[in-house]
Amino acid sequence: MGEVKRYRQGLYGLADDIGMGAPLDASYVSSTDYDALRAENAELVAALEEIASPVKFMREQLEDGEQLNGLMAMEITSSPDFYKKIARSALAKHRGV
Repeated sequence: MGEVKRYRQGLYGLADDIGMGAPLDASYVSSTDYDALRAENAELVAALEEIASPVKFMREQLEDGEQLNGLMAMEITSSPDFYKKIARSALAKHRGV
């Protein structure tokens, strides 16, 4: 099942299967499931933000007194493997691997 469809079914029950789209209310989802989906969404958005602004993310990860080597940061972020690692890590966590 596609991720979007799984997400919608989690939020909307079987509404997609019967062609309704989003139901009038989301009472089909327990608060526990809703909270889990929101947490999962937040983790995936965080990975996308890291991909979108890698240098900013690197700066946020520095400990007190540490400095970011700008040249090295630019070299690291110029590699597609850097972004693949972020995406694969987020997907593995998402899939429970």
